[in-house]
Amino acid sequence: MTNEQPVNDTVEAWRARIDRLPETVTSIRPLYHLDNFDAFVLTEHATEIADVRAWVSRLEGTWAFRGQRDAKWSLDPAIDRASLRSVKLPTDDGRDSTDEVLLNPFGNEKNMLEEFRCRAHNFLKSTPADDEILDWLALMQHYGAPTRMLDFTYSPYVAMYFAIEEAASVESLGHAVWAVSLDWLRSMSNQALSDIDAFFESASTSDTRKHAKKINALLQANIEEDRPGIPDVVTSATNLRVNERQAAQQGLFLFVLSSQIRLKVSLLKMMAEPSVVQAPVLRRLVLSPEARLDLLFELKRMNITGASLFPGLDGFSRGLRTNLELDVEVWKRKIENPFDNGR
Repeated sequence: MTNEQPVNDTVEAWRARIDRLPETVTSIRPLYHLDNFDAFVLTEHATEIADVRAWVSRLEGTWAFRGQRDAKWSLDPAIDRASLRSVKLPTDDGRDSTDEVLLNPFGNEKNMLEEFRCRAHNFLKSTPADDEILDWLALMQHYGAPTRMLDFTYSPYVAMYFAIEEAASVESLGHAVWAVSLDWLRSMSNQALSDIDAFFESASTSDTRKHAKKINALLQANIEEDRPGIPDVVTSATNLRVNERQAAQQGLFLFVLSSQIRLKVSLLKMMAEPSVVQAPVLRRLVLSPEARLDLLFELKRMNITGASLFPGLDGFSRGLRTNLELDVEVWKRKIENPFDNGR
């Protein structure tokens, strides 16, 4: 790990980077090529809670947040990660080239959904109605089956907890809190969806249940009927029946609505077409690994713990594990600094 201080990205640097991107466009490398994904992300760093609060204060409007243990991880749904493989492909000169290929991710998801719906009643007292696809995918996600869903939260501090609950690997550059502008995302997705349903022309952000029902109907048409014409957009929604855990975590899902495109590619297209975004709508805050325990102490003061975020015995046990780590750290600091009256 380097001792150099990380350099924060700036809006000005981001703007200059975006302005240069058209120079890289070719017939086989459009502006929304995956290689350009990081260019659209404004990345900053935090070494203490004051940095985090300053970062949050700079976010205008409504944002959704996601915590990830490793800052090198991108925004890839579990179904993509489970379906990605290195494949050897022949080239024109007779040599093999190795490419990363997604092998039928949405077909895999559909098959798992059908099997999950057939057997879930053997393990659960109640299950969603057959046509509540949004809730079925949320339930699968909850129990560890890979889906197109990415868990987000309205709270940056809840996201930070998920990012730092476990220590990063030795080679990691840190933990990450991602932020996506919901105002921008909803505007872009509603604009695209209004072509197939007039509801989205004036969809209210406060009518979350009606919005979720409309999104659920589109998901059902896409997954079960393979209906063409559903826009390749990323949208946000909460499931129709919000459970206690989701309420505690202030949770929502981001996912690509169509089965024709990866989430990152869809986000890129939304940022690049029909015109390039004029302000950063996708941000990442990299949290220093050395700051992790101090940040956990701060979150504990805010009552953001495993016990508060995961109601039930499993959350209580997760909280005990983190509390033990913090208690041991207190003893360690007392031994190393016996005259320090701090934590």
